[in-house]
Amino acid sequence: MESQINKNFSPRSSCTTWQELQLKQLMHSENIPFEFQKIFSLPDRHYIVDFFLPQQTILECSFSSMEKYYVAFRNKAVSLEAKSLQLKKHYSSLTMWVLFETHSPILEPLTYTLIRLMPSVDHIFFSQQALCEHLQRYFSLAAKTEEVIR
Repeated sequence: MESQINKNFSPRSSCTTWQELQLKQLMHSENIPFEFQKIFSLPDRHYIVDFFLPQQTILECSFSSMEKYYVAFRNKAVSLEAKSLQLKKHYSSLTMWVLFETHSPILEPLTYTLIRLMPSVDHIFFSQQALCEHLQRYFSLAAKTEEVIR
């Protein structure tokens, strides 16, 4: 039985965070095409992803200002792993990237925990700078590959 939430689903139900706004600006400045808050409709529910990038790449963002951000991030990691598994089950060519950020540096033991909690996620970033560097390399290589194919 479909839930009442899905019957009344609206793409406007998701709010935009400052982190997402920063990433939108970053992608515009780098000329990286993207679809913001893309909806994937599966048979039993809908998933909204923060960014849908070329080459079937999903980027999910998470920022925590909580003092105990490690608890929030662990919970978010479990949720994102479930989302990744479901989406990849129905769309096998998807690639999933996740960005975790907080006001203070993320300690190494937590990074290992998050990586371990999300085995289906293809890349995990802990700063916008690391993400930006990866985006530049990834899309530069993709553009060069397309030129070679032509």
